[in-house]
Amino acid sequence: MNKSFTVLFALALVAVAPLAHAQTQGPVLEKVIRLIRTNVPVALNKTTVKCSRADYAVPELKVLIPALAELTVMNHRNFQEGAPCVRAGECSAQLSPQLILAQGEGNIMAPTEIKLVQQLRPDVKNQVCRVTLVETVRVMIRGVAFDHTRHAEAGDRVLEDCR
Repeated sequence: MNKSFTVLFALALVAVAPLAHAQTQGPVLEKVIRLIRTNVPVALNKTTVKCSRADYAVPELKVLIPALAELTVMNHRNFQEGAPCVRAGECSAQLSPQLILAQGEGNIMAPTEIKLVQQLRPDVKNQVCRVTLVETVRVMIRGVAFDHTRHAEAGDRVLEDCR
């Protein structure tokens, strides 16, 4: 594993996002908790690059990347997959494993960004601040952008904490 990654702690960084949520009565506040930018080893072959329906309604172009387990907080492994993965979108004639494997199979170092965000949603009706963690992985593989996002409810806090 390439240990020359950069970890940026941006606890003080707060971005107000005008996201709507059914249970909220105010703007959603976002705090970047952790940001990692690094190159991750990726094995490209017919086993790791595939179209798969695992956890999706339609077949998605996915790449399995075991090294993500070491870098992420959340579980980015889809049901019945052999490793954490990222997806590029619905498989089609233009977006297929052949597009990625056209340059041949082998191992590459792929530029990767892993961002962990804390979302604070004020729920004035219930006098609480709803807290959600969102982790997004973005990877560029042979010119194709891949991503994967996980959400986890982190519980409620007092309403005054939503600032």
